[in-house]
Amino acid sequence: MNKKLKKYAARQTKNLAKTESLITLKEKQKEMRSVTWNKRKFIPLIVGTVFSVITIAVVLLCVFFIGSEDETNDTAPRVYLEENLSSQNITVEALNEELQYFTFVNGNYSINRFEDEDYGETLFYSVNFVDEDGLNQMDFVVAVNPNYNIEFEHKEYIKRDTVIGYAIEYVETYSEDEGLYFFTVKGEINIEEETVYITAEIISFDEDSHFIEQLNRIIEKK
Repeated sequence: MNKKLKKYAARQTKNLAKTESLITLKEKQKEMRSVTWNKRKFIPLIVGTVFSVITIAVVLLCVFFIGSEDETNDTAPRVYLEENLSSQNITVEALNEELQYFTFVNGNYSINRFEDEDYGETLFYSVNFVDEDGLNQMDFVVAVNPNYNIEFEHKEYIKRDTVIGYAIEYVETYSEDEGLYFFTVKGEINIEEETVYITAEIISFDEDSHFIEQLNRIIEKK
């Protein structure tokens, strides 16, 4: 082979090598761009997924704490404050409509309904009874809210009887002056959700207060 032919062949081989290198380089660049593009697509996908997971977790935590707070509010014991206590004078007819197990009859009454303004609940009724002669006075506290505790101070109950078919426990003391007997009686009747606390001041001409007989004339079973 002559010198010119060798030079030509050498140039062609060199050009071919350059072409193959260029093609290889371009393909590598294409692969790199593809990888870079996939990374660009993959990173927002990861970020979006992480953000979604965080959002769901936050929502679930909020629901949990809200549910826990509601459950706590439902099960938490009531706290009745004196400053939230309000009273309203009502008639004996209104009282009898609101009571479930008995009614008040035959007498002069002064009645107040006591409510908690914060909870909007009726707690108890205060009923003052005075007979026509003014010799006997009875104060009733009718508790109608089982969550509200009433402190009723009394000596140990030593007597038991029934009034309009309900059991009553009570204790009475008395003093005598010039043939008159002055009784103080304290007792209570528990009727399902209603508890009646009674304080009576009775003047009698004998050693019997006739407390039970008077109660049976003042209240009636529904």
